Amino acid sequence: MSGMSIIVKTIARVFWPILLLLAFYVSIFGHITPGGGFPGGVIFAGACVLSLLSHGLIKDGKIEYQFIKDFTSKSAIIIIIALIVKAWKVLFGIPLPKGTPGELFSAGAIPLVNVAVGLMVGFGLVVMFYAIISSNKKPEGDIH
Repeated sequence: MSGMSIIVKTIARVFWPILLLLAFYVSIFGHITPGGGFPGGVIFAGACVLSLLSHGLIKDGKIEYQFIKDFTSKSAIIIIIALIVKAWKVLFGIPLPKGTPGELFSAGAIPLVNVAVGLMVGFGLVVMFYAIISSNKKPEGDIH
């Protein structure tokens, strides 16, 4: 059996979509309220780590590396897309749209950039979490 008790799994399953929605909200409305891409990304990473810890990463005493490889490949694609969004004007010579005060999309492209930063931060933190837990191996042989 991998993961934690059924109570922890159930609570994590309930809070996971709420945390993802909160991360999206903090990223999108970062230009109006305190927040933005970095806090939204940290909340996203926290939701992923909560789910992974509660449902188990270790099977038969080994960390599931295939999931880590899949996640890091997807995070590389997201980071490339986010960098393209952030360097839009330099790459294409077209400025991102500016917003009009008082309208629904009053911030122009700022929410899009905040979501890109949030995805970069979130995926980066989850990959760092995997790196930390996978490096926790016992050394072989005698250490002097």
